[in-house]
Amino acid sequence: MLRFLGIVLLGMLSLGFAIKLKAQMHQMAPGASSWSPDQILHLGKWNLTLPVSDSTGEKEALQSIGADTLTKGYTSNYFYSANDGGVYVCPRCALSELSSAYFDIHTASRLSATVSITQLPQGSPPVTVGQIRGMGATALVQLIYTFDVVARSGKLSMKVSNAAGTDQKTVDLASHIPLNWKFNYVLELGPKGQLQASMPGIVPIQVPMDPSWEGQKLYFQAGNDVLGTASTDDGAGMFFYTLKAEHRL
Repeated sequence: MLRFLGIVLLGMLSLGFAIKLKAQMHQMAPGASSWSPDQILHLGKWNLTLPVSDSTGEKEALQSIGADTLTKGYTSNYFYSANDGGVYVCPRCALSELSSAYFDIHTASRLSATVSITQLPQGSPPVTVGQIRGMGATALVQLIYTFDVVARSGKLSMKVSNAAGTDQKTVDLASHIPLNWKFNYVLELGPKGQLQASMPGIVPIQVPMDPSWEGQKLYFQAGNDVLGTASTDDGAGMFFYTLKAEHRL
């Protein structure tokens, strides 16, 4: 009888441990955070662009999620909050400023963010984490993370282009940035047209802006912009912990 009771008690303890372990696993699962992405990043001034497959599952189209939806707690498999306080964004997922925030080259503006790149697609292509874009296909400036597979570390560079995209210059900002490491960056446009990128403890780099951008509307964009072929489910990952755009400083 005592042996039977002991077996029953052991079974109950094991069941309780299994339930507790399952609960802990659920709490640690991606997207299980009780916070919405908007509660972390304050998305009232941003639009979200997501790549989605068409009905055949082959071609990708862009789906736009407006600020009104984002501020009501929007979340999906491609854009969700995690338990460590970050917001996951899938490859080719981007947050762009609303048109009401567009600026020109004479408007002092700043984009600041805290980012962690957790994984890269096969081949480790470069990834853009922040940029200033115009109305065309060319970006005025991009902050690009490039991973060295041999060194197991990456670097952050600033790439500047003219409005036509025919004249480009790339300057390295920082190196020895491993995967899964949170880093802060600041991308600035000065009132006299100078571009600056900086990180804590790193000497800022400045590059003059090409005059071909005169008169064009500009906006900040932040996200997981893979510079190469990558799908939304190939294991690439990026998390944003802070994101802030400021104008007329």
